Amino acid sequence: MGTNKTAVHITYRRFFGKITSRKQSIQKRAAILSPQQLAFKKGDNLPCTIDHFADGDTVILWLHGATGLTNKKVTLRIADIDSYEIRSCEKLFAEDARRKLNTEFKSARGELFFKKANYEQYGRIVGDVLIEKKWLSQMIVERGLGWFRT
Repeated sequence: MGTNKTAVHITYRRFFGKITSRKQSIQKRAAILSPQQLAFKKGDNLPCTIDHFADGDTVILWLHGATGLTNKKVTLRIADIDSYEIRSCEKLFAEDARRKLNTEFKSARGELFFKKANYEQYGRIVGDVLIEKKWLSQMIVERGLGWFRT
């Protein structure tokens, strides 16, 4: 017989003050494009503008210049770094990192480089942004707002 599809999304989490399934919370994130809408390969790049940071290692981007993707938002998990998480005991450090990054990089233009060929477990693209010949991940680590994963 077939598998029980409801068993796949039994895990619940708190998201914006109400209980939702993991699938629903992923869909509510900032206008995530599905893999069918955003076909990409590891090593591809697209021009983009930073909209805002969700936390120290997650950024919301506006894509530009690609056919059918102009002015589309995507959520990016910055590759190879970790930072403080909003939903943890590190909340104060995470909010401070988010505020500093939003102040410095909001509306910065750059190029999004894909580091993986698909989305990660939370529905985010994995990649890095090149801003004025410098990687965003490197700038975050230099400012002490994140650290390289080993």
